[in-house]
Amino acid sequence: MLRCLLTCIFCFVFSVLSTAQQQSFRLQSLSFSFMNENVAFPSIKLFENPVHPGVAIGAVFPFAGKEHSLFSLHPELSYYFHKQHENALLLNFPVKYHYRFNFGMAIGGGIGIGYLHTFSNQQEYKFANGAYTQSNGIGKPQFAVTTGLDLSYKFFKEKKHPMDLFVAYTFMVQLPYAAPIGIPLLPHTIFQIGTSWYLFP
Repeated sequence: MLRCLLTCIFCFVFSVLSTAQQQSFRLQSLSFSFMNENVAFPSIKLFENPVHPGVAIGAVFPFAGKEHSLFSLHPELSYYFHKQHENALLLNFPVKYHYRFNFGMAIGGGIGIGYLHTFSNQQEYKFANGAYTQSNGIGKPQFAVTTGLDLSYKFFKEKKHPMDLFVAYTFMVQLPYAAPIGIPLLPHTIFQIGTSWYLFP
């Protein structure tokens, strides 16, 4: 399963990079954000309670665009803590499109795939050789599919290294989840607020 997941992610990233070779493809900015994760389907209520905190770091690699529009790869590593459910590390590779208005605001969205490694907050057992035994606690490799929207505003536009403040709302599907008991996938929503620095304009 792990080999299959990594192969899918590699093929996705490789296809994006192959396309980007025809364009100017370089690191543009680095980002940091705080996040709140919930097991839920998307709704108009962007911020859910209770808070399941997390943090994320990411980068932006533009590969196509014009004056106001931009396509880019946004690799991101994040961690969240859900007390009643699981802790998780997510390495995600979304491809996004953004349109930026003259006054500095940008709106965008995209889709991505990633590697999700989860650690249960409850003692887990596995069935083998006719008996249940405690699992080894090394976590579970899984697959993540994401889609989302974000809104940002650029500050210090005239400076060499401007900065974006952004909010983002992401819907994530975790799979396979618990197929043997009839739950093949698990929906998540993730709300983020953060900043992105144009260190390499």
